[in-house]
Amino acid sequence: MNSGVGGSKSLFSDTDRWRKQPQCIATFTWALRRIEDKDIAGSISLILPVILALVEDYDSQAKLWGLRAAQILLDIGDAEFLRKSGIASVVEKSTRDCLVFRSEQGLGAELLQLGFECAIRLAHIMYLQRDDARYTTHWWMLVERVVANSMYVSDNIAANAALCEQIAPMCEALGPAVARYLRPLIGILTRNLQSPIYLSPLICQLHLVAMRQLQALMSACPQRTLLYSAEVIGALAISWSGTLHKQSSGMSDVAHAQELALSVLRQLIQAGPDDVCAAVTRLHEARPDTFAKWKEMLPTSA
Repeated sequence: MNSGVGGSKSLFSDTDRWRKQPQCIATFTWALRRIEDKDIAGSISLILPVILALVEDYDSQAKLWGLRAAQILLDIGDAEFLRKSGIASVVEKSTRDCLVFRSEQGLGAELLQLGFECAIRLAHIMYLQRDDARYTTHWWMLVERVVANSMYVSDNIAANAALCEQIAPMCEALGPAVARYLRPLIGILTRNLQSPIYLSPLICQLHLVAMRQLQALMSACPQRTLLYSAEVIGALAISWSGTLHKQSSGMSDVAHAQELALSVLRQLIQAGPDDVCAAVTRLHEARPDTFAKWKEMLPTSA
């Protein structure tokens, strides 16, 4: 374990058996939740080594325990203290290895989700000013982790959903600067929208997540997103057609997926009516029954 905080290393380096004992972790977590903010500074030399040891462990379950403990620390600790003391920076560096998809133990999706949640919270603590070059650089690094992981999650539905969910908070943090990675992010979302929505409620949930992230991307950089309108409309059309499949009729979220698809389409029409309207018209001419509601979305002049 890479920590010498307060000389507490000796408390944890004699054996790592405690890391494998859920009851030990539960006791530590229980105690951590009950520490008051005013006592954090005096207790951090005992708290931090445990969190770092777990997060940096090779075992995925240990990493999950460490990330949950880190989230508790972020909940109870004063953000200014965590930033100025350097604790936020230490935890952030320690958690970077959690931003990598791991297929073993079946915990990869949950590890990605918690890892990015921690990373995003830490980024908000560490960097406050958008005009600070480190702010943009750090958030770009997080986007790059999303893009890199998308090549390894394959058809793991939960892992794909966990990755997609990170796009909206990154759009909120970066604003138009997210356009630097617009092509790969659009690619991730449209690829997931092309999966057969009618095969599983989990895939339907994935489509809902992907469409929400598309909305966030279009809000952050609407004109740049229009460059990929054909790709977006094509993927949206596949998703929409899937909601009309007979196997989708029993899914509770299908109606929500259709509403979101129409909402995304409305945003596209508002941003660039000519090209989008032309594409929708072609789809309606080819399959009038399937895309009747899409045609209704178009301005009367289209």
